[in-house]
Amino acid sequence: MVEINKPAKILLFCFILILLLNIFIQRDIWFDESYSILYAEQPLSEFSNPVDVHPPAYYIVLNGWISVFGDSNQAIRSLSAIFAIGCFILLYFIWKKLFDEKSFTIFGILFILSTSIIYYATEVRMYIFGLFFCLLSFYSLLMFEKKGFKVLFILSTAILPYIHYFTAFFVMFELSYCFIMKKKETIKYWLVSFILMIPVLFYFFAQLVRIDTLGFQPTYFQSVLSTYYYAWFYSWGGTVSTINTILGLAFIIIAFFLIIIYISKAETKNEKKLSLLMLIWFILPTVLFMIINYFVMSLYHHRFFFFVSWFFILLTARAIYVLRDKKWVKIMFVLILAFAVLNFIQFHTQTDRSIRDVSGYFNEKNCSRTNVIVHESQFSNLPHIYYNELHGCYKNYLYTDLTHEQLNGIGANVVSEERILFNSSDFEVLGEVFYYIGIGEKLFDFEGYNVTPVFNKAGAEVMLVTKPIAKIVIVLG
Repeated sequence: MVEINKPAKILLFCFILILLLNIFIQRDIWFDESYSILYAEQPLSEFSNPVDVHPPAYYIVLNGWISVFGDSNQAIRSLSAIFAIGCFILLYFIWKKLFDEKSFTIFGILFILSTSIIYYATEVRMYIFGLFFCLLSFYSLLMFEKKGFKVLFILSTAILPYIHYFTAFFVMFELSYCFIMKKKETIKYWLVSFILMIPVLFYFFAQLVRIDTLGFQPTYFQSVLSTYYYAWFYSWGGTVSTINTILGLAFIIIAFFLIIIYISKAETKNEKKLSLLMLIWFILPTVLFMIINYFVMSLYHHRFFFFVSWFFILLTARAIYVLRDKKWVKIMFVLILAFAVLNFIQFHTQTDRSIRDVSGYFNEKNCSRTNVIVHESQFSNLPHIYYNELHGCYKNYLYTDLTHEQLNGIGANVVSEERILFNSSDFEVLGEVFYYIGIGEKLFDFEGYNVTPVFNKAGAEVMLVTKPIAKIVIVLG
């Protein structure tokens, strides 16, 4: 029977409590998550049509999950949480196989304090789902000689490109591992895995026509640094404050310094090879994509490196343990732990609920299917469809020049300029703008909101409602 030692059990229990806290905090469902839900709620036959840029495996699993447990905030986040718990357990056994279980405690502490891990562990996206199968594949590779693990390796490896195409980085890491460790016995099993991957290539090539609509940002050196930061810490809204940037940069320098010293003093040749390989496959993807973005096209986003970013946490934890007798390492560990705790606290005090608050107010105060919400941005449109249209009263429309097909056909009730009373050129606002049009209804009393009346060109009264995160425009004709 497989056993987990007592410190790991305590850390696992703490991790479960943290996940439960994050599930019941009920942060807003944001654009990508609402897309996942709306896309997954289609009939299964629709998944053969590759309208999304990601492969379909996660959406199919989410479809089944929703059909059983529903699409409430808690239900849909619980699916990711279950796979996150599986990731923690797999990491324990991977660590135990590679090193020794006593030294797992440092890694376990840093892992459960990582706000990036916590965020993706309850996000309604495929990232923690993909990480689970990456870890299952690697653990199966480590246990290759044991009964049943060869088949498990084939299946867990073959499914990876069906979950996310960027799991390819992890597959390349595993191939490199087999090469430097001279695991020739794995060759025929790799071939079977690659044969099973072939069908997803047809899906992938059909999706290539959509790649110009993704809107990825150009890559700069700071983009790479932010990727290393996001390997550990998540920042709401994709922005990092100045103080966090300074502390985060110091953290990255300390961690890399510890890792390099550790690799040079690794206890065995195999440990040195493995650690160096992990460091290379943590850094190499970011360098490759900087080159691709510069010479070809923009495809960079820090979340795509999530499947190999845990290497950074593992190597840092191992370095701290191996070098633990040195006083300066203990000081660095305290600094790393302090920053991790501060970021953990900050993460859990900045939960975004602005979309739910506003949609809930509308549903409570003025529920009518004759009311229409017109959004300037798909980033507000899809979350409001989840909160309003699926569970409330309002019909959502998106003001855009794009067609229904260009918007992937998900939640895209498109409305053109001639069908609405105004457009964004009618007045000047800062930040994102949500347009709400209520037909023939009286003005709402927004308690606690900063309400500024303005008028558009058509003479309709407009209410600019300012919140800390969202700026909302309500038009009542």
